[in-house]
Amino acid sequence: MTSMETLHERLLKRGDKPDGWTFQQVVKCVEAFHGARFEEYIQTDDQTTDDVVNVIISKVK
Repeated sequence: MTSMETLHERLLKRGDKPDGWTFQQVVKCVEAFHGARFEEYIQTDDQTTDDVVNVIISKVK
């Protein structure tokens, strides 16, 4: 899980354009991941990719 603000920052950091397709998909994607289908959430704001990977690995073990 992450905020739309963080998603926008990440998209900009990787070079995506604010008027591009990826920015247009953010609302739809954020809403899709809030459903009951996803049992456990990992808050990813202010975490590195390695931090998130380590959380997932610890949950799988």
